[in-house]
Parts: sequence; C-alpha cells; structure tokens
Amino acid sequence: MITASDVKRMARQLGADLVGIASAAELNANPPDPLWPQTPARLLEECTSVIAIAKRIPWGLLRSHDSLLHRMAPILTIDPIERIAVELSYWLEDQGFHAVPAPGEIADIRLKGGSYGLLSLRHVAVEAGLGTIGLNMLLLTPEYGPRVYLAAVMTNAELEWDGVRKESLCLGPSCGRCLLTCPGDAVLHWGLDKRKCVPYAQPAGPHKLLRHIENLLAAEDKEEQRKLALGPQTIDIYQSTWYAMGAVGACPKCISVCPIGEDYKLHLRDMYRKVPGADDAKRARLAALRLAEQEGRGETSLSHSRRWVGSLRATSQGTEELNS
Repeated sequence: MITASDVKRMARQLGADLVGIASAAELNANPPDPLWPQTPARLLEECTSVIAIAKRIPWGLLRSHDSLLHRMAPILTIDPIERIAVELSYWLEDQGFHAVPAPGEIADIRLKGGSYGLLSLRHVAVEAGLGTIGLNMLLLTPEYGPRVYLAAVMTNAELEWDGVRKESLCLGPSCGRCLLTCPGDAVLHWGLDKRKCVPYAQPAGPHKLLRHIENLLAAEDKEEQRKLALGPQTIDIYQSTWYAMGAVGACPKCISVCPIGEDYKLHLRDMYRKVPGADDAKRARLAALRLAEQEGRGETSLSHSRRWVGSLRATSQGTEELNS
C-alpha cells in the first residue's frame, strides 16, 4: 500500500519541482470543455487518481532576448518532465498498480480538430492544488508563477487528493501585465484568442508546414520549387519536427513579466519592472477591462472558469509598477 506522501516523495526524487494529486472523479465531473471532454475516464477507465507534476523553466532562458533560445526553452523543459512521468509510472507499476503517463504537448485529433490534448494539464494541475488559472488562461503557481511545464500520470492507485485552491493567485485586470506585453494582443477578459497567440507561440507549428506545402505546390516552375524545398523554411520545419523547436511555447513574454511566483522577485523583476511592448492602445483596452470588473461585467467571462480561477483578490497597485 502506498500513500500520497510516498508518491510525492518519489516524484521529487525523480526531479519534479512541484507535485500534486487530483481526483479522477472530480476531473470526470468537471471537464474544461464539456463538448469535448478531456477526462481520465475516456483514457483509462480504472483511473482513480491523476498525479500532476511540474518542472520550472530555467530563469536564464527568460532573461535572454535571443529568439532561438526562446524556441528551444520549452523542449529543454518538456523532455525532462515527461521522462519523470514515465519513470513515476514504472515505479507505480512496481508497487502493484497500473499507470499511464499523459504528455502535455500531444494533440488528440479526436478532440476539436486536434486543438486539444489528451488531458488539459493546466486544469489537472489546478485540481491537484498546484495553482490557479490566470487572466491569459495559463496556470499560475505560488512558487514559479506561470513559468512551469507540466505532465501527469493517471493511475488506479487510491490516493488522497489535494483539491482546488479557493483564492485566485492572479490579480486579473488590476495587474494585466500579460495583456500589455502580448505581441499578438491575444489576452482577453479571462480568455485567450488562440488565433492571435499561435503565430508567436507556435511559429513553426502545423500552420507553417501546411503553408509551406501550399507554396511548394503553387510554385511556377521546378526551379522555384527547388529553391523553396532547399530553403531556410524547410530547415526550420525539419528542426521543429525533430526537436519541436518553435512548435510550442516559443514566445515567453507573458510568463516573463508575470509577477506571481516567489521566483519573480529573485530572478526576473530587475529586468521586467517596466512591461516591454506596452502601448497606449493596450493600456486603453486594459482600462476597459478594469471598468468591466468594477461594474460586475467580468463575471460573464469568468462564469465557466470560476472553479479554476478562484475568488479574486482586491488590489490598488498600478499595472506597470506592480512589484517594482
């Protein structure tokens, strides 16, 4: 017989920075999108517990302004956390249980045209007590803010679960630093416009491959086709296929400026006291969101996500001066 403490101890020994346990029953009853339920039951019927694990992003990568390093950062973190999930699964099975690792960056083509993963690891992490969802729909943790990557392990081991935090970590529009820095202007009122986010977060994602194929097919002659086929875009797509460079998480702007997390003051505040990319248009949009919150219109945006966002904290601090 193993306990939740045994599992957490092993996950940390394997290299996880954060670990929590969610109830599979709660995840099954509360899918983020009921029309396309990312639930443990559809993947492992006997699953009773889901273990959420997190690995922080190296702070040095967020202090660099090199775009190539930014494109590499997710993979440098995702690979270790998924290896930890696999090793933890083996350990659970050595204890006499069944376990399945659930990777975070694999799309399930059966769900909403392949735009969802097997599980929504952000929501699994919230159900496991690791943090709450922020204004831009990223997971925020008390230790590292949004600067983590996630994995999960589904198991039939009956484990004590941690439960959802009641109070939001995010300050919402009263902060709004993620909105101000976003180059695609993708941050909404407790939401994210994925179409605006994708060109920056996934510059070498599926859309780029499809566009490259279209250009090859539309080439006027074989010489033009040859130039396109041997050009830098093909190399870029190859690297994104082999190393996943630029395929996920290539834009770290919103996670770099987020003041939530014990690590921000120690490692990032000196670089991001002022929000890079903030302009008058974004400030005006943020002011409109604040007014909506004051007038109670923010509840509409929060109605579905309240469980994972938590109750909001009041603050009078200015956005760009927050935690300066």
